Amino acid sequence: MESESGKISWQVVWANTTNRVGTENNPLYPFGQDSDTGFYEISDDSIGITINQTLRWIMHDDDLEGGIASSPTLRNITASEIIPNICPHKSDINTGIGRARADALSLIAGGTEHIRSHDSQVDLIVDQNLNYPDENSNITFALRESQNRLIILVKYSDGTTKYAVINLS
Repeated sequence: MESESGKISWQVVWANTTNRVGTENNPLYPFGQDSDTGFYEISDDSIGITINQTLRWIMHDDDLEGGIASSPTLRNITASEIIPNICPHKSDINTGIGRARADALSLIAGGTEHIRSHDSQVDLIVDQNLNYPDENSNITFALRESQNRLIILVKYSDGTTKYAVINLS
């Protein structure tokens, strides 16, 4: 920093920016005197974030994933009731949390919505073929404690009957 008659000028120098080098032990763009914490390019379109010589996060053009094999992924996509954008394991991108609609979160496993939380209630979705009943339908719940199962029987107003079994153990 130089000072000349009330003027202040700054000079920032980044070393080796044209060679695109850096590792998790020695990032290309460190923070201050902390030479083992900063950013470096892992590969084209992938930036590593390292802290204390350990790769913590990797930024790609379409997601942010953790630096270890079993870490989460935040995907830069439009979530839906079957497409999560928050995934607890980066190798399983069809399992996680999605968005069914405004103010409604979906818990998704294997690309299928199983639980929806909205409007101060939680819906358990057990079967894609179990349609939402109308007001003239009859719903019967049977709890089989000895078998640790909840059985939901739906008799629709058109006369069709469907059921779902939820294992509680």
